[in-house]
Amino acid sequence: MIARIIAIMLASSVWGYDSAWSHYLEVTTDNTKIPGDLTDFPIALDLADIGSGHSFWTTVQTDGDDIRMTKSDGTTELPVEIVAIDTTAKTGEVHFQATGTLSGSVDTTYRLYYGNGSATRPAIDSTYGAEAVWDSDYVMIQHFTGASAANIDDSSSNDNDVSADGGTPAYDQTGKIGEAVDYDAGDYLVVSDADSLDFDYNESFTLSSWIYPEVSGSNQVIISKLTQGGTWRGWEMRFGNASDDKLSFLLVGTLSSSHYQVKSNPTISINTWTHVACVYNGSSVTMYINGSSVATTNVYNTLSTTSINAIDVHFAIRDGSGSQYDGAIDESRVSASARSANWIETTYNAINDANFVTYGAHTANAAASSFIPRIIIID
Repeated sequence: MIARIIAIMLASSVWGYDSAWSHYLEVTTDNTKIPGDLTDFPIALDLADIGSGHSFWTTVQTDGDDIRMTKSDGTTELPVEIVAIDTTAKTGEVHFQATGTLSGSVDTTYRLYYGNGSATRPAIDSTYGAEAVWDSDYVMIQHFTGASAANIDDSSSNDNDVSADGGTPAYDQTGKIGEAVDYDAGDYLVVSDADSLDFDYNESFTLSSWIYPEVSGSNQVIISKLTQGGTWRGWEMRFGNASDDKLSFLLVGTLSSSHYQVKSNPTISINTWTHVACVYNGSSVTMYINGSSVATTNVYNTLSTTSINAIDVHFAIRDGSGSQYDGAIDESRVSASARSANWIETTYNAINDANFVTYGAHTANAAASSFIPRIIIID
């Protein structure tokens, strides 16, 4: 009997992301803009930087629901948040977590997949959804995108959403990235009191925002969880102190006996976007302007533990009435930890520097089965 030899191609593996996604582009970070290795860092993408002529804009879903992020292998998926996208204007704001190590010594490449008309956006609380972009130390993330207070929600898992507004804040305004809210003196937003925001003098926390002040002057609140009625207590970051335009941080036990106040040496310019951050480590504070440390410390007496429960967070005003801010605020973030200098500088660079990431070409997704031939001999 003549043996019959039959070659059978057996599937062995699938490479690349799900083949239902037609294309990807590479997103590569510039390590020279990252001062040191960081873990699980959230990277901001201004989609306008992709370029209006890129085929991404004619391939991605109009609502961006098919956007997925992976590591360079094309298979290790990463959490992603699609804040906004406009395929007509060719703009958008996306954040993803660089899960693991984001290198400060070599460039790191990721893949942005798109081109699946039937894809739906991951649930915000799923493994790769919006909340997972932000590590567990983030207790509030406000992108300030939305047409009303009811549309402005916390992107962290703590649900510290905007609950109300006062005056007539201007929504849907151009921000440092995406949209922002603009305030005239007396306008404000409120986030209801929550345990996740109740920091006391012996607890580490970090406040940061992009601000665009439009009027010089003293004591204009950026973000505040401080009451000025009865016994003063709480924390606050503001533009201006006394009669200057410096960054100011205030942590109060009882105003008459103990408070902690710091202000920056350089002044902040009006009518320009500036990144500000205050990092409190439980005993001292470091202040940053545009990613650089600018701290000057003034300490008064010794703070005592004082509950700040039942105090709402306010943007652009203190406790609903005092220290009114005039200008725009964008990308306010609150962490229940003292973020490192490298973290703050990279946060600034990631949004301020259009070359923090570069975008690759519109590339066909080659995800498909690869096969290994097997030989079977039949007598």
